[in-house]
Amino acid sequence: MNKVGLTICGIILLMTSCKDSKEDLYKKGILGKWLVVHSELNNKPSKSMDKAFFLFDDDNKVQSNVFENRVDYKVEDKKLLIYSDEPLEMNIIHFQDDSLVMEGNYSMYFIKFFMVKDSTNTVIRELPSQM
Repeated sequence: MNKVGLTICGIILLMTSCKDSKEDLYKKGILGKWLVVHSELNNKPSKSMDKAFFLFDDDNKVQSNVFENRVDYKVEDKKLLIYSDEPLEMNIIHFQDDSLVMEGNYSMYFIKFFMVKDSTNTVIRELPSQM
């Protein structure tokens, strides 16, 4: 094999070995605390998720003020699966460093979450009462 061919093969091998798959990027990128900044219920704005958060750990556990206990989760095929008492399967429709948009069916509703990453990762279990 000539030097040019060997160089091209080396570059291709290096590029494919260093590049994470999109699924791996989702799995790594979702770690941390995410705040719901807007939600929709049946394609209409909803206040039901105001101040909601999700904290994804690297042990595949998620904590939230939406459900009581830390539960398992899995990222697979552009989907986020949360194994709470009533399992939640969300399609990841947009993901970029600090923004995440997901949608899916929950019970008899179609829901959509617009989320931003919280760099502080501070967890407040109970929401302060409105004044």
